[in-house]
Amino acid sequence: MFCFIFSGVEKKHFSRGAYNSYKNKREEMMRYFGVGHMQPMKSIGELQSLVKSNFARITPCGIKATVAEIMEFIRKETGSRDEAWVQRTTIEIINDFARDAFLRVPVEDRAVFIPHCLRNIKQCKAQNAEDGYKCLRCGACKVQPIIEACEKRGMKWYIVGGGSQLVNILKKYKPGAVVGVACFNEVRMGIDQLTEMCVPAQAVMLSRPGCVNTDVDISEVIAKINL
Repeated sequence: MFCFIFSGVEKKHFSRGAYNSYKNKREEMMRYFGVGHMQPMKSIGELQSLVKSNFARITPCGIKATVAEIMEFIRKETGSRDEAWVQRTTIEIINDFARDAFLRVPVEDRAVFIPHCLRNIKQCKAQNAEDGYKCLRCGACKVQPIIEACEKRGMKWYIVGGGSQLVNILKKYKPGAVVGVACFNEVRMGIDQLTEMCVPAQAVMLSRPGCVNTDVDISEVIAKINL
């Protein structure tokens, strides 16, 4: 995690990906409009404060608002039409609100949910079961290093095929906190479900979404596992 001085104000910590996306969008708009006509964009820290004051529903497990509500608020506040930036910024803010509650949960009571689409579909021989796919650790995809990081920390892990399997595992094992890796739509549904259950979560969005052979920044996932 990094801390930057931007527009003369010290901001809270946020990931390299979110910062770079924010910086690139600002520079693109400045080139388009010209520096003299560019109004200062709201920082991640300023957006966090605005979200907190607007919803005023911070609970012991995070902010009591749906992902869609926060996204719409960010769109209106920033005027951004970059949906990818809005999505990533929304997840960054939700992660930040849930971070303290997440950290209060003992490591052994946390669970990591890995999407089955990260598997190398041509080489993977893992079989799906009630509790998700059972990785054979062939090393053909990024699932194995995620699993190894989980086990090093003593955290449970599940390779899930979709939202319904996630819900079934949550109800069966009742983890105290969750790290979830998924595309935005799955992250959105998962966070809303976990908020209702008052289970704090940290989410990592796929860098290449899709149905098969997706990708993720492994360093982001391991950073969440190591919190």
